[in-house]
Formats: sequence, structure tokens, C-alpha cells
Amino acid sequence: MATAQGAPSQGGTLLGIKLPEGRSANLIVYVIRRLLWMIPVLFFVILITFFLMHATPGGPWDANTKLKPDQIRLLDEKYGLDQPLWVQFGKYLLAIIRFDFGTSLIGQGQTVSGMIGLGLPYTVTIGALAFLMVAIGGIGLGVVAALRQNSMVDYVALTLATVGASTPNFVLGIVLIVVFSLGLYHLTQGNFLLPAGGFGLDDRLIMPVVTLAFLPMAYIARLTRASTLETLRQDYVRTAWAKGLAGRKVAMGHVLRNSLIPVATALGPTFAFLITGSFVVERVFQIPGIGRLFVTSIQGRDYPVILGSTIFFAVVIAAANLIVDILYVFIDPRVRLID
Repeated sequence: MATAQGAPSQGGTLLGIKLPEGRSANLIVYVIRRLLWMIPVLFFVILITFFLMHATPGGPWDANTKLKPDQIRLLDEKYGLDQPLWVQFGKYLLAIIRFDFGTSLIGQGQTVSGMIGLGLPYTVTIGALAFLMVAIGGIGLGVVAALRQNSMVDYVALTLATVGASTPNFVLGIVLIVVFSLGLYHLTQGNFLLPAGGFGLDDRLIMPVVTLAFLPMAYIARLTRASTLETLRQDYVRTAWAKGLAGRKVAMGHVLRNSLIPVATALGPTFAFLITGSFVVERVFQIPGIGRLFVTSIQGRDYPVILGSTIFFAVVIAAANLIVDILYVFIDPRVRLID
């Protein structure tokens, strides 16, 4: 794990092989070990998801009331659903090793990988834009509020953060639809004047991105404000002010960098949440992304799609946490990696 300690880094070992000493070598060893640890994590994610979804009442053929018992039996035999669960689980693990996520039970021969690939651009685009809004807006709002504590700017920032943290995204999404798409349609005609330029963006992304980003942006703003206020009270910041350093240099070089450590801790899970937590947003705005695909697969008991989507979400969350731990090394030079 990454921790802030002053001791020098030691050489690492991997699979019994001693690697050279040094910060870079330790970082490589740390990353490889974390990647190896993802294997048992993914195994238990698959294990729990597999048996929970089979324990849920209902099956993939329940929605089609025209199917006769003989037809259902043939479908179960075709997809191996008539076999014991442990046999199905073992076969699925062997398929996963070959990166074969199976075929959808409801999607008429579509592969799970293909279905996730179709929804991935929508989910990633909305999630990435929302993350930019969270990182830039949340950190900027928090820093400005802290530097202008007890001013009108601080009160406005706290009010926005409180409203954002108290409003569920599905409520905000519905409110935006009612206000802008219905109430103000005679003014906007459905166009929200997004300066997309040549980036291939669409003004229809505005409401989904704002809906997805508003709550985590409020959380990041509050966290940044608290962290910045704590940093401003440190002796080295007071010394920098006393030496007559420019306010901009003190804010950027002394305050902001040291305030980002707890914020970076939150940004990793936030990014994973924005990529994987768009179920409600995609459902409300009818976006054909992975979140909507996951909800639909649960409703239809489409077991391969449920498992494939869950594995994708687990990998994204694990990768985001790993990236945050690596960023510690670059944000704070005091951080070293413990073997």
C-alpha cells in the first residue's frame, strides 16, 4: 500500500526474484502486485454475482409467455442452464480465461463483449465529461471558498455544495428535463448552445453530464474546502506569507498541492462511480450505455450480460483505486511504497 513515511525506499521482490533498489523499482513491483491481487478480487466478484443472480427468483425465459415447457427445456439445454450450478460456474471461469464472456440469452445471438462495446462509448463519454466537471469545478470551487472564507463567495459555494449533496441525481435529471426540455422549449427549441466545436460532442450531453456530476462535484468541493482550510493553518504557509511571497505562488505551490492529497483519494472512487454509476442517468435520459444495459439485463435475467457488466465495473473500480495510489507518489514526495 502507499503511505506517507520518511524512510528511504527498499528494493522489492517479485515471485522470489529480488529487484534492484530504488523508488522506480518499488513502484513497478507495487503495480505488478496490485495487478496480481486483482485476480482473486475478480474471482470472488464473479463467484458472488454468479450465485446471487441464480438465487434470484425467475429466469431468462419468463418474459416470453408464448414459450412452451418443451421449448424452455431445449433452450436450457442449448445454453447449459440445465446443468448443476457448480458445473456452469466452472465452465464460465474457463471461458473467462479465454476472454470469452459468452452470448446474450435475450439479445438473439449477440455476444456480451459486443454489447458492452456498443454501450461503452456512451458511458465513457458521459463519465469522462462529468469527471472533468467534478475535478475542475469541485476543486476550483473548494479552493476559492477556502481562500475567501466567510465571504459571499464562500457562502454561495457552501450553498451549492449543500444543495448538490442533498439532491439525488434522478431528481435533478427529472427537474432539468421538466424545466429545459418542456418548460423552456419555446425559447431553446431543444438547443442548449454547447460550444462543441469539432470534438464531436452534442448539446444533448449537457443535462446527463450535469446530472451525473452535480452530487460528486459538491462532495469534492466540500472536501477541497476543508482540506485547503487545514493547509492554510499550517506553519509553513504562514511562513510563506510572512516572507512576502506572492499570493498566487503561495496558493499554487504551497496550499493547493498539499491540499490535493485527500482530494486525490476521493477522485479515484469518484471516477469509478461516474463510469459505473450512470445506471439511473442513462435510464432517465434513455442513453444506450452500459448502465442501461446492466439494468435491462437484470430485469430480463440475462445472466451472461449481468456477469460481463459486473466484471467490467469491477475492473474499472480496481484500476481507478490503483491509479490513485500511484498518483500519491507524484503528488507527495514523502510517500513511499511499503513491500
